[in-house]
Amino acid sequence: MCFDTDKPRFLHEEIIADEGEYSTGIYFIMDGVAGVSHSLDPSLTILNLGKGSFFGENLVLDEPFRSRIT
Repeated sequence: MCFDTDKPRFLHEEIIADEGEYSTGIYFIMDGVAGVSHSLDPSLTILNLGKGSFFGENLVLDEPFRSRIT
């Protein structure tokens, strides 16, 4: 497996993955924080994922639809 640690970079509050969006990718957080929120109330952060965390693994292994990650 090979991945580019220089890309992609995301802006503050930019939506990385949106709930219900089709995807087959996995994201590794190399630096910074990603917040998980619900589409009905995006202002409420359910979970913060920091450096060393990852998300999207379920999509690769099972369901191809996402939750909202900002």
